[in-house]
Amino acid sequence: LDEQLAVCGAELFDQTLDTVLQRELLAAVQALGEPDREIILRRFYYQQKPKEISVALDLTVKQIENRIFRAKQKLKMRLYGGTT
Repeated sequence: LDEQLAVCGAELFDQTLDTVLQRELLAAVQALGEPDREIILRRFYYQQKPKEISVALDLTVKQIENRIFRAKQKLKMRLYGGTT
């Protein structure tokens, strides 16, 4: 019984941690501002290619790629403090 409770507790902890991390990530993405927020959501949530995003937002593919790169750096700094 103790073993089963430990497993259930660990699963609950993992689920809670996942929820907290998802909220932190969403808050970090929301803090990016436009158009970076929309670019990140389109690229990683909706799985759109940079070309598709560039057409939708009337930006060049290179601008989209640069914004993705910089936004990922900002997210890394916000979420990890730049330690990874």
